[in-house]
Amino acid sequence: METIRIGRVSALNYEAGTARIFYSDKNNNTTKELPLLCAEYYMPEVDDLVMVCHLPNGTEAGIILGRYWTDVNRPPEGKRGLYRKDVSRTAGKAMLRYAEDENRADIVMPNIHMKTTEFHMETETIGGSGRDVGFTGQNVVLTGTSILNISGATASIHGDMMTVSGGVISISGGVIHISGEVTISGSGDVVLDGISLKNHTHTCNPTGTESSKAN
Repeated sequence: METIRIGRVSALNYEAGTARIFYSDKNNNTTKELPLLCAEYYMPEVDDLVMVCHLPNGTEAGIILGRYWTDVNRPPEGKRGLYRKDVSRTAGKAMLRYAEDENRADIVMPNIHMKTTEFHMETETIGGSGRDVGFTGQNVVLTGTSILNISGATASIHGDMMTVSGGVISISGGVIHISGEVTISGSGDVVLDGISLKNHTHTCNPTGTESSKAN
């Protein structure tokens, strides 16, 4: 008959995913290395209380089922409809969380590194904030079917070849630097500091009168 026992972790083998369990109520016996469940890799720590299922063919054969809640090891929060997976021993440092009544999922991680061949996302709204935000790639495309805004105290967009197109393009700022070979085409006009590129006049002749318009 299988036996469920409670013991404390006495030693860990991180590479093998096993641990030795100490039973204070069984003449201070310590088991051989027993495996943990392999649905995920999340090793306990020495002295953690764990639940162990021993198989009928002897106390040396068993599986460590894992930790459980106690008065000392309490859930960081709890309510109906809540799923929360903390992947750090420090509650809230790194976790996956979904609350049914909030209709919201949270992914909290100190750093995220994702490697994939293709990433596709469908959403109604994308928003966020950060100190440093950057995108790098052979082809980077930002498309707004209605409005596309790029703004900041200091905004920099650069690349070997850059194309900005749209029905109406507006660039504004206290100081604007444009360098390199620049081609601007369109049926409208370019206005800088109130001066029209197509229709401005020159006043650089000796008499100070207006000269011809630029075309």
